[in-house]
Amino acid sequence: MVSPGLLPVSFRGMSGDTDLFFSFFFSFSVLFFFSSSLSPGIAGWFDVNFEGSEVTACLSTSPSAPKTHWYQVRFLFVNPVAINAGQRFSGKMFLKANDQRSYDVRITGGLQGTPVFINQMFHLHEQQYWYPNLDTNSQAFPETFGLYDSQ
Repeated sequence: MVSPGLLPVSFRGMSGDTDLFFSFFFSFSVLFFFSSSLSPGIAGWFDVNFEGSEVTACLSTSPSAPKTHWYQVRFLFVNPVAINAGQRFSGKMFLKANDQRSYDVRITGGLQGTPVFINQMFHLHEQQYWYPNLDTNSQAFPETFGLYDSQ
C-alpha cells in the first residue's frame, strides 16, 4: 500500500447546476526496495469536512475510519500493472459529475521508463455497494430502487 494523495476541493459557493469537473496528478512506487508487485488498480475514498460556526465534523470513507454505508472504491485496471522495486507509476485522474448524482472517472497513467500505459474510464454509479447493516441476501441496493437509469 502507498501513502494516500490529497486533493482539496471546495464546493462552497457552487450552484446545483455547476458542471463539476476536476483532475489531479498521482504518482507512486513500490514501498519495499527488494520486491516487485502486481498492481490490480488504485483505491479511492473521500473525506468531507462540514464546517459549522462552532464545530467542524468530518465524514470519512478512509479504510481506517469507522464503516458507513459509503466506502472506498476500487479502480481495477483491465490489465494489472507489474511494478518492480524502484519503478514509479504516474498518471492523472479526471472526475466529472454525471446525471446519476455521481462521477465518471478517467484514469490515465504509465509505468515510467516502459511502454506500459493505461487509459480507462470508470462510472462510479455502477460500483457494487456494501451496506454493513443489511443482510447480504437483501435486495435493498440503489440499482433495484430505480434511483438512476442504467445506461
